[in-house]
Amino acid sequence: MSCTVPVFACIQDINRVVSILNDAPTSGEQEVKENIEGWEVDNEEWGWTEAVESEHVVTPGSWLQECCISLSPSNDTLAVAKNDKAVFLTSRWNKPSEGEPSTKYEIVWSGSLAVEEGECITDILCIPLASQHRSSQGSPDWTCIVAGFTSGYMRIYLQHGINAAFSISP
Repeated sequence: MSCTVPVFACIQDINRVVSILNDAPTSGEQEVKENIEGWEVDNEEWGWTEAVESEHVVTPGSWLQECCISLSPSNDTLAVAKNDKAVFLTSRWNKPSEGEPSTKYEIVWSGSLAVEEGECITDILCIPLASQHRSSQGSPDWTCIVAGFTSGYMRIYLQHGINAAFSISP
């Protein structure tokens, strides 16, 4: 007996998603690092000790294990978060080429969701919301993204990263 796992979707620019979530340095930070590398520094003269390397080894495939991931039930929105960063992706249907999936997820918004310093995302959830109007056919009108934080707060976001509130009354 054998089975296959068919690929039904893929992320359009997975390398960009990984770099956003792993806090890739900006070009300004890279320039500073390059300028410092040209200098000879004697750490013993300053009394600095060598940093102790941590035993946590990040393997190339483990970045996904460290992320919070949610896919909406209608498969139209994918949210991936790590630490304080998040990437929101929406599905786009393309005419499938040979061996490629027809659905591809493209980045709609990426950035930091933290409001307080040191705040990290603990979980993320995509929830479809349907209108109660009679003209609605029961399909979701839009998908909200709920993020939980280490501070205890939960915040609701639109697919484009805008913070939303259902009600401002207590």
